[in-house]
Amino acid sequence: MDGALNKNEPVFACSGKTAEEEKWQQDLPSAVKCLEKSIEACLTFFICPEEEWISLRTTNIIERLNKEFKRRVKPMEIVARENACYMLLAFISL
Repeated sequence: MDGALNKNEPVFACSGKTAEEEKWQQDLPSAVKCLEKSIEACLTFFICPEEEWISLRTTNIIERLNKEFKRRVKPMEIVARENACYMLLAFISL
């Protein structure tokens, strides 16, 4: 690692809300709130060399969970509620 992350310096600074954030705020407000709280932790891999980014930001467990979630949701025309998504993720995670 080239340098240590200083907790007082944000890795990613953004002023104001983006159009994507506004869109997702309407659809999944709890997901936007969660991301707002942890955006710096999610982006800390940027302090490392670019060739290491993929291995740092992903893991096989997360990729497998995403793939399984997409496989199960794809045949559904709609997912009832946000809570239904959370329940499905919890079921898959077990």
